[in-house]
Amino acid sequence: MNKLGLFLVPLFSILIFCGCNNDDDVQDGNYVTENKMRVKRMEGENAHWGKYILEFNYRADGRLENAIRLNPNVADQRDTVGIFQVEYDNDFHEFKIYDIVLRIDADSVNKLQQLYPTTYQDTLLKRRTSVLYYSTKLENGQFMTRIYRPKRSNGSGEEYNPSYVNVFGQTQMLEETKEGLPLVVRCYDDVYKSGGENDEYNRTVMKYEFMYEGNEMNMGILSQPNSYSESSWIKLKEMNFSNYSGVLVGVDSDFYKMRRSGDKVVVAEPGKNITYTLNEAGMAVKLETTDGETAVISYESGGGNFSELYAPPLDHVLGKVWIK
Repeated sequence: MNKLGLFLVPLFSILIFCGCNNDDDVQDGNYVTENKMRVKRMEGENAHWGKYILEFNYRADGRLENAIRLNPNVADQRDTVGIFQVEYDNDFHEFKIYDIVLRIDADSVNKLQQLYPTTYQDTLLKRRTSVLYYSTKLENGQFMTRIYRPKRSNGSGEEYNPSYVNVFGQTQMLEETKEGLPLVVRCYDDVYKSGGENDEYNRTVMKYEFMYEGNEMNMGILSQPNSYSESSWIKLKEMNFSNYSGVLVGVDSDFYKMRRSGDKVVVAEPGKNITYTLNEAGMAVKLETTDGETAVISYESGGGNFSELYAPPLDHVLGKVWIK
């Protein structure tokens, strides 16, 4: 875990680089954004899900209603194996990703297949349950992220329990200038201890401060609290930002890099590089990573808020915003 960068990337990492615009709002019952298109479908492969298809559905006002994850390995590709849910309120929104998993172990599945080779799939459909894999919540100016993973030992037979355990939690708080420009992002990074039903974690506190030349961000400083003084911070790292005609085209540091050139964007973090191919609107239509993840992204007309639900403030500041 790289504590300096706070860049724990979930297994479903392609989504954490999604983006929105700070000018997004709800006016007259409709979701207003400068983007004229929104993600409708993603098809790809990653380490947690294997091959997958995601289909996104929106409310009449343009905000995300839900999304479903489909299994591309079945003939009609309509086997739902996961779901994204959203809850909206006047004071918060909450976004959750669920995996749909079997409530019986592999040995039991094999026995059913041997006994009922033509109908066992119908039985399996009735023996499914939803397990929370990823969640975010924005409330009182705090963007909270939680990541879970399958428990390493789920038992067997009648005692089989396909549960997930805590992996990572993070809270980010954004402070802006009076013009609405990012000024400070405070991060509380909780890494849970390994084991079974783990509720214990180690916390790291970090602060990102950003400087400007006019309205263009040109520098960032990463700091941690001074253990000898509650009111002071110790500078750890610097980041340099490059802009072209008001558009962020580069971030450079020894723990994170981003480069945009033509229709390509490369994001480099410890242990992983991500390459995006952009369309004419500057939205990612394809991504590839150095550890084998891939995705092809399709859009439809209309504004949307998917990345506002998913991506924390720091991702927007650092130029990880290419799927919208």
